[in-house]
Amino acid sequence: MKICFIASYPPKNSGLAFYTQDLLEELNKLNKVDVIRWNYESRLKMLFAPLVRIGELWNALRNYDIVHVQYVLGEFMFLFLPVLCLLSIGKKAKLVTTTHEDYKNLPVHMLFVHFHNVFYSCFDLIMVHTNHHRSILSKKLQKKTVVIPFGTKPIFQKSRIKEKTILMPGFINPWKGHDTAVNAMPSVIKKIPDAKLIIVGKPYDMDFTKKIKGLVRKNKLKKNVEIHDEFVPQEQYRNFFCDSGIIILPYRRITMSAVLSDVVGFAKPCICSNLPAFREYTKGKALYFEPENSEQLAEQIVRLLTDSKLRLAMSHDLKNLAQEYSWKNVAKLTINCY
Repeated sequence: MKICFIASYPPKNSGLAFYTQDLLEELNKLNKVDVIRWNYESRLKMLFAPLVRIGELWNALRNYDIVHVQYVLGEFMFLFLPVLCLLSIGKKAKLVTTTHEDYKNLPVHMLFVHFHNVFYSCFDLIMVHTNHHRSILSKKLQKKTVVIPFGTKPIFQKSRIKEKTILMPGFINPWKGHDTAVNAMPSVIKKIPDAKLIIVGKPYDMDFTKKIKGLVRKNKLKKNVEIHDEFVPQEQYRNFFCDSGIIILPYRRITMSAVLSDVVGFAKPCICSNLPAFREYTKGKALYFEPENSEQLAEQIVRLLTDSKLRLAMSHDLKNLAQEYSWKNVAKLTINCY
């Protein structure tokens, strides 16, 4: 079976590029996969890339059995799907996409949803990471959509865990709920004075990042909240995970989170917003709170930090999930779908 991926790929530094690399590492053990690297930084180059590389796309659709697009709008832009679908007329290849977004964070998001639904209909198979994501597609598209879990690397590394450390990793932007996390800390330190929240992530929204730093100053939390908003190398990112006592993900919305897959891989006790995708992926093995409810988040943080047996049981459950969601298993599921 001849398979080709169209996707961003390292050295591009993006979550999707690392996702592709991890998946291909295991897929290539089962079946050789070629990659058309869609690595662009400039939005203008992204926009016109399908026209510049039209011959490459044409050949892929006629020389491979499977052409699989790892798709996010921000790395392909608006011309990609129309051009690809036009070229796919009379194709040899089965056309597959993994779609990673629901576009609810965008203005007039229903226009974006409609645009993508029109072109997703050209694909022979659609892959998503949760049943929740599948449920929000149109009924017509659901019939050719399969759920493949987001893979993870089991990393059960022993380290000097700082038990009172609360880690919140990932890009800093409004829908990830950094404000909810900071607002929870005054209630937490009333009961655990040496608790420390560490926020690690590049600013996606500069104004929101300034707001978060303002909240830290306003609530006099300088000793209890540490913000690393510069680029963090992969090894340092791992160290933050290994050293943390618990992880929090107070998101307002999500279809799936690469950060959550890391949480499972490291088997770290975690607290998540009560969102369908989070509950589905963790299978009820985390603690949950209602989005934007900082007092409820504070209660769950205190509960988890003061109950070592609960943390140990949660870590054990997540280790089992990490084995289930290993990239090896995800690769096997993907090949079966092909």
